[in-house]
Amino acid sequence: MAARRTRLPPLRALTAGLVMAVTVNAVEAVAVVTAMPAVSKELHGDRLYGVAFSAYMLANLSAIVITGRQADRHGPARPFAMGATAFAVGLVLAGAAPTMGVIVVARAVQGFGGGAMGTVALVAVGRGFAAHEQARVFAYMSTAWVLPGLLAPVVAGFVAEHFSWRWVFLGVLPFVLVALVLTLPALRALGKPPPAPKRKLRVIAPGLAPAIITRFCINYGFFGTDTFVPLAATRLHNASTVIAGITITGATLTWTIGSWVYSRRSQTVVPRRIIGTGVALLTLGVALTATVANSAVPLWAVACFWSIGGLGMGLAYTATSVYALRHAAPGREGQASAQLQVADMGGSAIAGGVAGAIIGLGGHAHLPPALVAAFAIAALVTGLGFLATRRLNA
Repeated sequence: MAARRTRLPPLRALTAGLVMAVTVNAVEAVAVVTAMPAVSKELHGDRLYGVAFSAYMLANLSAIVITGRQADRHGPARPFAMGATAFAVGLVLAGAAPTMGVIVVARAVQGFGGGAMGTVALVAVGRGFAAHEQARVFAYMSTAWVLPGLLAPVVAGFVAEHFSWRWVFLGVLPFVLVALVLTLPALRALGKPPPAPKRKLRVIAPGLAPAIITRFCINYGFFGTDTFVPLAATRLHNASTVIAGITITGATLTWTIGSWVYSRRSQTVVPRRIIGTGVALLTLGVALTATVANSAVPLWAVACFWSIGGLGMGLAYTATSVYALRHAAPGREGQASAQLQVADMGGSAIAGGVAGAIIGLGGHAHLPPALVAAFAIAALVTGLGFLATRRLNA
C-alpha cells in the first residue's frame, strides 16, 4: 500500500533531483570502468584494480542497510544529504589520489554515497508520489541511465586520453551538488514517516519475499549476461571495443522502453502478470544471447536477442519496485527499499563471481563452452525468478 503523505513536497523538483542523482550514479559507474585502466597504469596499481570495484560494492551494500533504517526513523532528507556528501568527498579523494590505495578508499566512500542516494530515491518515490504516479517516476529514473550508457564511455575515454583521468571523477562533482540542491528541500517537505507498528524483526518484510527473490533472480540473469557479452564479442568475434559496446546498447534502450510501457499500463494490468511477462522475456533473451559463444552467429543478431532481454528487465524491474512500495507498511518503505537493493547488488555480484570463476577455470582455450555454461546458469536462475512471480499477490 502507498504511504500517506502529510505534506506535499514540490514534486517537479523532487523528480528532477532524483533523476539527477540516478544520472550521477550511472555516469560514474560507466565512466570509471572506462577510466580505471588509465588510473591503474599511472598509479602502478594493477594489484588493487579489482579491489577498487569490490570496495565500492561492499560499501554500497552497507549504505543500503544503514540508510534504509535512517529513512524510516528520521525521514529521507538526512540520509540523502549524508549520501550526497559522501559521494562528493569520494570524487574529490579520487581526483586527488596520489596512490592506488587512496583510489580504493575513495571508491569505498563513493560506494557508500551511491548506495545511500539510491535507497533514499526509492523511499522518496514511495512516500512522495501517489500509487498511480510511481511507475512514471521509475520510468524517468530508468531513462536517466540511457545517455550515460551511450555517452559516458566515449566521454570518459576522451577525457582520460586528452586531459587526465582525474577529471573523470572531478567533473561529476557539480552534478552531485545540483542533485542535492534540487532534492533536499523536497525531501525535507516529506518529513518523518508515520510511526510504524512494532513487530518482531524480520529478515524480509511480510508479503515481499516473492518480489525480493524475483529481483535477485533478474539481476543475476541480466548482469550475468550483459557483463560477458562484450568479452565474447571481442575474443570470439574479433570485434572492436566500440562494436562490443554497441552490441549491448540495445538492451539499455529496451530496458527504458520496458519501464515506460509499464508506467502506461500500471493501473490497468495486474502487477503479477506484467512482472511474469518481463521475467519470461528476460529468460528468453538470456537463452538466445548465449549464441554469442558461437562465432558463426552475427553480432547484429546477438544485439537483437539481448534487446529482448533488456525489454523484459525493464518491465520486471520497474514493476517489482512499484509492487514492493505498494506492499510496504507505512513507515517501512526504507526497509523494503533496502531489501530490494540488497537483492539487486547480491544478484549482480554473485552472477559476476560465478561466471568469472567458470570462465577463469575454462581459460582461453575453452572460452566458448565456459561462456555457454555461464549463460545457461544465468537463464536457469532467471527462470527460477519466474516461479517466484507465481507467489506474488494479484
